[in-house]
Amino acid sequence: MNASKGQLAKWVDPGRRRHLHPPESLLSYRAVKRFLAQLSTILTVSTALMAQSSRKPPQVDLCTLTTHWQEFSGKVVRVKALFQEGAEQSVLSDPGCPGEPPVAALSAARVEGKKKRLRQILGKHRRAEVVLEGTFRGPELAHVDPKLPEAMKEKLKGTTQRYGHLGSFDMMIEITRIIEANETVAP
Repeated sequence: MNASKGQLAKWVDPGRRRHLHPPESLLSYRAVKRFLAQLSTILTVSTALMAQSSRKPPQVDLCTLTTHWQEFSGKVVRVKALFQEGAEQSVLSDPGCPGEPPVAALSAARVEGKKKRLRQILGKHRRAEVVLEGTFRGPELAHVDPKLPEAMKEKLKGTTQRYGHLGSFDMMIEITRIIEANETVAP
């Protein structure tokens, strides 16, 4: 039902507002209140998500990452390292950290950033200096299936999770973003 001009004028008239009910064609007070509450919720959530996405993960060098792996395991980190690609696996290392183990470099389902640039460099040199972000995993205790026989569970107790091709690494980073990729001088 549409409200006539006279009904709208009476509704807007401040002296009569409290005595009249709004016509059906106008939004009800409850509908407006509900809309504003929903809008407020949407704005709050989107602001929180934008703030979270703009936060940078901690940037650490590979030496610190491998030495203090407990502090970073399971967290998103930004790391600068030497990225090397082999026939069956990719590895992160740092020539400035002799004796520190290399880290398996695995790609997440979706990787953002300078993928094309990294591919170009690796196509020529098979290695590149990179700054990347990803979830780091250290040598955490491996999950032992409770359905295994007791003797096997006892043998596997205390073993650590392994990563990369044929489980050849103690640590890995699941790459989600390539921030920088530069050619490196061969050793």
